[in-house]
Amino acid sequence: VCPHLGCKVHWDTVNAQFFCPCHNGAFDKMGTATSGPPAAEGKNLKRYDLKIDGEAVYLKWEES
Repeated sequence: VCPHLGCKVHWDTVNAQFFCPCHNGAFDKMGTATSGPPAAEGKNLKRYDLKIDGEAVYLKWEES
């Protein structure tokens, strides 16, 4: 989720980045904002704790 206005981001394989189509926000593979409004505002993608157990992936999610 883009920290600028909450739009959905997707992985752009060609440019190896996460991309938000709402306002052309871009983030590197670590979630650091590299262009668009998120970069101008210094807002990176939120990071989550993950746990891998066999073939299952668990994500720790907290409502804000």
